[in-house]
Amino acid sequence: MLTFIVGIVVIIVILYYIYMYCRGGVNINFPDLTDKVVVVTGTNRGIGYETIRALAKLNATIVCCCRHEEAQIRVNMIIGKETKNNKLEFVKCDLMDLNCVKKAAQYIIDKYHKVDILITNAGIMCCPYTLSKQNIECQMATNHIAHAAFINYLIPALKESEKPRVVAVSSLAHLFTTNKSIDLIGKKEDYQRAFRYFESKLAVGMFIHQFAKEHPDIIAVHVHPGLVYSNLWRYWCPWLMWFVSPFFKIFWKTPEEACQTTLHCALADDIQTGAYYSDCKIAKHNPIIDDGILCQKLYKETLDLIESNTQ
Repeated sequence: MLTFIVGIVVIIVILYYIYMYCRGGVNINFPDLTDKVVVVTGTNRGIGYETIRALAKLNATIVCCCRHEEAQIRVNMIIGKETKNNKLEFVKCDLMDLNCVKKAAQYIIDKYHKVDILITNAGIMCCPYTLSKQNIECQMATNHIAHAAFINYLIPALKESEKPRVVAVSSLAHLFTTNKSIDLIGKKEDYQRAFRYFESKLAVGMFIHQFAKEHPDIIAVHVHPGLVYSNLWRYWCPWLMWFVSPFFKIFWKTPEEACQTTLHCALADDIQTGAYYSDCKIAKHNPIIDDGILCQKLYKETLDLIESNTQ
């Protein structure tokens, strides 16, 4: 009987530590953002929703960039009412169309002149093979190329800020690939959903690492939000998701918990530019990111691809 009780206690303790580990770090920085302009992509649900909700409580001016105007306006009204902050604006930004991204960036520059914090949060995962309007595979187009374009277009506005920051939401998944020759366009015959997602997140990390070197006056980092139960999993096998969803809900992060590292990197004073963060602290990144030549190559190829595909 004693052995049984001890076994139950051990299991409970193990499950508790797994639960706490999955919950991760918590942002403890809450500065007044009254005079700050924050631009965030992918804001009408999930991690993006909780990110702008937290920033609205700090009285930031928030530019919410996504595709769905009606949904975002409804979100802005809900958050505005809750936080007493009416400084939330929707700007249409379709990450599957580089010309739309460029137009959104120019609108922000013209209206706000400066951007203090840019958070590239939007993303997709393991979707069927689809092409963007510029004929780039959709995961790479959304997760990396469009966000790289957005960051690049907003450089003039970022440099108008005293302490500008770029926080790119990446993923632990960037560790799961050893491919040093990332095909930015992506051929259908080579398409494997999961591996393409890994590559797109590695590309994010490589681009940010090089961007931090190219622009030392802008703090730029990429972050892993944690394992989170969100709409990002919508393309996975339905029966498998039905089976594992109870475990997700118990052990994985909620969107509110998952935005903590993003908030930490956006708001804390002691952030190391070019680094990869997880659970509100620097984490080990894919060693490919340490290869300066490869990062320079991907950075240049990305910007060249953007330039050749926009009007």
